[in-house]
Amino acid sequence: MNGTKRLISALFGLIICFQSCSTAVSDCQEHFIGTNFWYGPILASDGPGSDHERLSAELDSLKSIGITNLRVLAGADGEDGIAVKVRPALQTAPGVYNEDILKGIARFLNELEKRDMKAVIYLNNAWEWSGGYGTYLEWAGAGKCPDTRRDGYGKYIDFVSQFPVNEKAKELYWNHLRFIVERFKDSKAIYSWQIANEPRCFSSERTNQDAFVDFIWRSAALIRSIDPVHPVSAGTEGRMGSELDMRLFERLAECPDIDYLNIHIWPLNWSWIHRESVEEDLPAAIRETDRYIDEHAALARRLRKKIVIEEFGYPRDGFEFRKGSPTSARDAYYSHIFERLTESAEKGGELLGCNFWGWGGLAAQNPEHIWWEPGDDYCGDPSQEEQGLNSVYMADSSTIALIREANAKLAATVCLEFPEPESWLMCGTDRRSVKVDFFCAEDCTVKAGAAFVSDTSLMGTADTILYICKEVELKAGESRRVEFEADLEPGFYEFRISVGERDGQMRHRREFNIGIEPEKIVSPLSAKEDFDAFWEQSLRELAEVPMDCRMTLVPEYSTARRNVYEVEFKSLGGATMGGIYAEPVQPGKYPAIIEYMGYGAETFHYWGDDNPETVQLLVSVRNQGIFLDEGHWILRGLDSKENFYYRGAYCDAVRAIDFIYSREKVDCERIVSKGESQGGAFCWISAALDHRVKAIAPAVPFMSDFEDYGDIVYWPVHEVLEEADRLGIAHDRIFDLLSYFDIKNFTSRVGCPVLMAFGLQDPTCPPHTNFAGYNMVRGEKEWYCAPLCGHGMWQESEWVKLREEFLQKHLND
Repeated sequence: MNGTKRLISALFGLIICFQSCSTAVSDCQEHFIGTNFWYGPILASDGPGSDHERLSAELDSLKSIGITNLRVLAGADGEDGIAVKVRPALQTAPGVYNEDILKGIARFLNELEKRDMKAVIYLNNAWEWSGGYGTYLEWAGAGKCPDTRRDGYGKYIDFVSQFPVNEKAKELYWNHLRFIVERFKDSKAIYSWQIANEPRCFSSERTNQDAFVDFIWRSAALIRSIDPVHPVSAGTEGRMGSELDMRLFERLAECPDIDYLNIHIWPLNWSWIHRESVEEDLPAAIRETDRYIDEHAALARRLRKKIVIEEFGYPRDGFEFRKGSPTSARDAYYSHIFERLTESAEKGGELLGCNFWGWGGLAAQNPEHIWWEPGDDYCGDPSQEEQGLNSVYMADSSTIALIREANAKLAATVCLEFPEPESWLMCGTDRRSVKVDFFCAEDCTVKAGAAFVSDTSLMGTADTILYICKEVELKAGESRRVEFEADLEPGFYEFRISVGERDGQMRHRREFNIGIEPEKIVSPLSAKEDFDAFWEQSLRELAEVPMDCRMTLVPEYSTARRNVYEVEFKSLGGATMGGIYAEPVQPGKYPAIIEYMGYGAETFHYWGDDNPETVQLLVSVRNQGIFLDEGHWILRGLDSKENFYYRGAYCDAVRAIDFIYSREKVDCERIVSKGESQGGAFCWISAALDHRVKAIAPAVPFMSDFEDYGDIVYWPVHEVLEEADRLGIAHDRIFDLLSYFDIKNFTSRVGCPVLMAFGLQDPTCPPHTNFAGYNMVRGEKEWYCAPLCGHGMWQESEWVKLREEFLQKHLND
């Protein structure tokens, strides 16, 4: 491949995903505050539990406070009469249905249509209160499901952990899914079909988790095949429902047939708060809630999907159950979630909606007992929970007022979306503009201001270089796209959008980076006359140091196919370096991948059975990785280029190649390197100071273009300058020193193929600095941009896939 090629992440977001739906695009854009109303179809039925008059009153009450999105259970499974399970059941035996409940679902959806309301319908349940997993396992012949009230949750979880690997149980569920989705798919009241309520794997075993992921993917695909119109969701809780494993949740979220993500938040159930201190524990609950939302929002951003917080609850003050009792802590907690949603809508963030758990509404409470019994009104708390635990009743006046006000505020909010992030990097004939979608549930006219600020102005006094103001007229429930054109010079810019408020003031909403013709960025070389001589001398000194290698087998990661070692050897000045080394057991010559670690990154061990036909070395340079000490490496040795930390560290990058070359099982014609951040810099060095690697894949490389680096962000340049001030070293001397280690001064020496990746939103190693080095490369090169990514390129699955394909191609050439 000759010349330059650009690769831009080409995933599609929520709005694009929904454009193929017959529902209006506005249905998919409109943010909402809804509730959980699991018993709605039972009220709408004609049999036991039915109450048409109450149903109408409840729906009217919900509509009056702005709630139009209801999350409901299609129906329970299995026999009636079990205390912890809601009744009457919809599916009484495999494929045998209670016609009263089926009619109830139809009537319920019809009543929603009359009121322009929507339902998320979940079709299964990991928990006991509607049958779900346990019932399907019973029907599949796996035995009797434990009763949680009698036998405890431990035995229940052990039993239902079989579900993801029980093919017959899953097939029985899929038959039910087919029946319900096919029967009701034409309803205009469907917001989303949902695979299950809180589907869990209930196992840390890899086989079970693989089967669970397969179950979710196959279920979503099945729903899509029957009903290609309505969105599909999984009903998951997030990390807490994924064996505390964010990667497991990510595997579910990556399913292409899952249109938006779900998370649930339960401060009491997850021990963030305690029954005896509900009010006192509120700050801790809010703190943990924010962390949980942020963690999952970051994943949603990478996947270009929205999130609905479709379950959250908080107890009443004093852990009371009586409706109308004080709810000050609950109100404060709800208010915080509602505010997070509104702020996200204003900024084009990942939160699409929230559904509190749950709606008690007009239900009467029986003063004689706290557990549901036949004849009691249904409320938000199913039969396995104390009645009133999480329910919101119309008698809870402060909570009802809060919900009404929050929905009114959300309806009046001008919401933003930023479509086509791939277009934020503009090259060649690309249109020089940024698109913004405006949406409001009410008619309004707003002023919108957009500013384009050069990235090299961000740390200085210079600010806006281009400002555009437009008036945007919005019709209720309709989205309008506005383009802000930018006729700008090559470089990277911060795009800032502001919107006029009702008081006439312009308020900043969001900022993000865009790029224009990055390959035309010019950053002059800063190498001094003795640059080459300095590095030639450094490499001569390195060559004189005996490697003195020591290898220690790590049995817990080694297998019959490949051994894993911790290794140590000597580098420049006799310093110790090394890392984690994996080598096939069988004799032969194998390709090798050298992986350089980021600044202070945590070490991990390779697994013997992963890449069993490849040699791998995870490099720990001096004082980092397995030799980690107190950090601040970039501040070490600022008195001279000979003493600067990175003289030794760069030589360590070369010594890693020496080590690989010394191994008998390495095919020395097939060596490549990869790394991110600091590791990306070492990757460049491995090919610039040494020409034995066949290809390199640096991502978000560190240590490049120090002059401009300090104009864009604070760290590391300004920290270095502050340390220089403390040591009494002039700033010009510091920049002279750094020029010997500036990646842009090395890259013209790289002769092997290069695939570089960068995150357009990277605040640590800004894209401008990446291209300062990249643009000096004269040979075969290409780049990949993740437009929504910051510094964490390792989380970008598309990049990881492209990188491995690139490296394997050159290992196999």
